[in-house]
Amino acid sequence: MQTIIYFLYTVNCLLLIGSVLMQQPQAQGVSGHGQSLFGSAGTKDVMYRTTQILIAGFFIFAFLITVMDFQQQQIEQQLLFPQKLIADLPGSTEVLPELPTA
Repeated sequence: MQTIIYFLYTVNCLLLIGSVLMQQPQAQGVSGHGQSLFGSAGTKDVMYRTTQILIAGFFIFAFLITVMDFQQQQIEQQLLFPQKLIADLPGSTEVLPELPTA
């Protein structure tokens, strides 16, 4: 699952870079009319919307990767310190010594 998320994140990043680089500069000059006066507004809207979608995907994938990494760290920590899990079991009266922390 992690490999798929990382792959989709990488593809999304590459598409986002391409989308940003393909956009026309928005220098409007003194008059404020710019390129839309000559009919390129339709293409600009499509590229703008595509970029917005890719930016949203970037943040969603970044959030998913963060959550997956946090969960992985929790699992690794539980595997390193299983005594804490045993002591936390209901009905456990065994007192276990604390492990030294780094």
